[in-house]
Amino acid sequence: GKHRLIDFQKVDLVIANPIVRRNNKYLLEAEKNKAIIYNDASLFLKYCPAKVVGITGTKGKSTTASLAYHLIKQSKKVYLGGNIRISPFDFLDKLTKKDIVVLELSSWQCERLPDIKISPKIAVITNFAKDHLNSYPSYAAYKKAKLNILKYQTGSDVAILNSTIANSMIRGKKILFNNNKKNYFSNDHLYINKNKVLDYSAIKLQGQHNQENILAAICIAQQLKIHTTAIVRGLQSYRGLSGRAELIAKKEGISYVNDTTASAPVAAIATIRAIQAPKILIAGGVDKALEYNVFASLIIKQSKRTILLPGSATEILI
Repeated sequence: GKHRLIDFQKVDLVIANPIVRRNNKYLLEAEKNKAIIYNDASLFLKYCPAKVVGITGTKGKSTTASLAYHLIKQSKKVYLGGNIRISPFDFLDKLTKKDIVVLELSSWQCERLPDIKISPKIAVITNFAKDHLNSYPSYAAYKKAKLNILKYQTGSDVAILNSTIANSMIRGKKILFNNNKKNYFSNDHLYINKNKVLDYSAIKLQGQHNQENILAAICIAQQLKIHTTAIVRGLQSYRGLSGRAELIAKKEGISYVNDTTASAPVAAIATIRAIQAPKILIAGGVDKALEYNVFASLIIKQSKRTILLPGSATEILI
């Protein structure tokens, strides 16, 4: 019914919840007694025989992971797991070297990659923005944790990155998904390999931030040799994830949108900007030591009415 120091003094292996900090007294006790410590992601990667596409970033990683999985499964066997609330251990014993795994990784999960000295064969970073600063001593520390996804790649691996991410750690092939001369959006159309393939209105994911998620997913699919025809088919049939600018209902001319995974201002801002109609905003909650000035200014400019829930972040917004 509780943790005791004595329980960590004679163990060989500890699997810690990713959010448990490295300076946790129980983990320090286990390390002092030569125990091996994993989190779920590092333990999975240690024993996964399949090719892994690892996706991290501050925002967009769940959508990118889910969409990439959807595109790949149009023509290949693929599994989805990780921080997207699907345990990869549900399918670990089914995997072979021929399979593909799309794995969403949080900053906390990336923290343990140096312990196993493994990075995914295809590593993706969607973007960086300030988040979880109530768990990290600085923004630099938060970014460093995520950059572990690249640290142990080799020359035969691939890094798919946002063009704003400059890093000397890259050892494999580098692909910039949002500054790409082959895949891009122009005049409300999607181009793949410089060919116009789809009207943007045919894709459910809307907004500038989702265009970047789409381009990242396309780059992933192309690295796995998914044909353009299959990619287009997947883009047209993808329905999005719950809680991410999700249209719940339309009633009497009002659209109800669930964006509850936007737990940082940068994510909420992206959705507010993507929705052009007048908005009634329900927001607020717990502060994660983030900045709210831009979000607050946007609320004043674009929210017809605002309903704020109780919480430390709400007090700052007010």
